[in-house]
Amino acid sequence: MPTHSRSSWCLGGAVVLASLALAVVAQAEPSPAARETARSLMDRGYERMKKGETSGALEDFKGADAIMRVTSTGLAVGQALEKLGRLVDARDKYLEVARVPPKPGESNQIRDARAQADKLQGQVAERIPSIKFEVAGLPATVQPTVKVDSEVLDATTLTLPWKVDPGKHVVVGSAAGFNDLALDVVLAEREQKTLTLTFVAVPKTALLPKQVVKTPLLPPPPEKHGFSAFLWAGIGVTTLGVAAGSVTGVMSLGAVADAKANCPGNVCPETERDTIDNARLLAHLSTGSFALGGLGLGLLGYGLFDSGVFGGDRDAKTAFTVEPLVGPGSFALRGTF
Repeated sequence: MPTHSRSSWCLGGAVVLASLALAVVAQAEPSPAARETARSLMDRGYERMKKGETSGALEDFKGADAIMRVTSTGLAVGQALEKLGRLVDARDKYLEVARVPPKPGESNQIRDARAQADKLQGQVAERIPSIKFEVAGLPATVQPTVKVDSEVLDATTLTLPWKVDPGKHVVVGSAAGFNDLALDVVLAEREQKTLTLTFVAVPKTALLPKQVVKTPLLPPPPEKHGFSAFLWAGIGVTTLGVAAGSVTGVMSLGAVADAKANCPGNVCPETERDTIDNARLLAHLSTGSFALGGLGLGLLGYGLFDSGVFGGDRDAKTAFTVEPLVGPGSFALRGTF
């Protein structure tokens, strides 16, 4: 190919590329309405900054920067972030602005914003605190998972200083077979803190799912019934009453026979008065003893009922009382049940 033709072709290609670049720039250039919107957002943002409404100002600056994408709007976003204490995000924005390449014919405002952002990013970098982690209690084969404010740290950088904003942060650590950790840490500007994460092995039994053992319902054991105390009392009282009644009855009959032998025609001399009185007393005692035996029979019957012999219920509450009856020349017992 001739040299003249080759040069003409290269010159023509350069012109085409230049035209395409200008077309792209012209297409990316915001419209007058968009630029006016960005100006109003910047003005309102600065007014909010003066009033201390930094969060609202940040939203205005972000809106203007999304439209214009110039160093002046980016610088305003970084300044609002720094004012809010979000130093990590502020430095990142400052660096973004400082790295915007210069353009031919750019204004002094654009150039000065780039230089100011580069200066501020260095100042903010010195104020950002950091956390350095130390891990204890884990074997070398176990790698923990550590989160700072829900952001997972890379395992290779775990022992290196991790940059965070000033203020309170939540650190969460976990490892298979070990207890989970949750720690709160507060850092001031420029502070460098070392935080030790101590893991403790969880017993293997605690890792197993809990098993619920169902115990079968067994019927209650049958109630054991013994002989009622009334039964034994009835036997005792009956035996005592019959025995005493029999003995005193025999003695009374003997005394009466003696008195009759010494009292012809049923006329007794004064010397037999004691014998007659003794016979009467023995007769009364015999009667009372047999009455006591009758009461014992009642107790005996109730005791049989209370012991369940006749199907009675031992749990039934029954009042039982015994009342002695003493009169002139007589003795008796009265019971209720």
